[in-house]
Amino acid sequence: MSSKVVVTACMDLVKQACTSIGVDLVDLEYEKRPDGYHLVVTIDRDGGVDLDACEKVARLLDEPLDKLDPTGGASYHLDVMSCGLDRPLKVDRDFKRNIGSEVRVKLYAPDKNKCKEYCGVLKSYSDKDICISKDSGEVKINRADIALVEPVIKF
Repeated sequence: MSSKVVVTACMDLVKQACTSIGVDLVDLEYEKRPDGYHLVVTIDRDGGVDLDACEKVARLLDEPLDKLDPTGGASYHLDVMSCGLDRPLKVDRDFKRNIGSEVRVKLYAPDKNKCKEYCGVLKSYSDKDICISKDSGEVKINRADIALVEPVIKF
């Protein structure tokens, strides 16, 4: 069964389980790994997610997913996890949370400045673009051109 079909079949159920315990669904993927197929639920909330929250979501999903049978009888592993510090920014909530933080932006192809990667402080975002501040000034980058935005982690 295709990844898209499985994810679509599960989406409402997973969102409902997450909302019921006060966490946000960040991502839902169905992927093949060396040990078989995995339905991966990534969650977050203000202040972060602990193991207890991951376990609660997994328990809320276990029986309803068995009844839904999104994989048509094929076995899979259910993984519920937090985002992690280095998780790429994907949704507006991620961008909002990272305003004022340093990010690395990778583009699909070099832009008009012949750059394929930028590093700077995230200043703003919209549906169309993001703005980062670098030593040389501000750079606006079209979101459609962005392959990846990730936080810069410094220890």
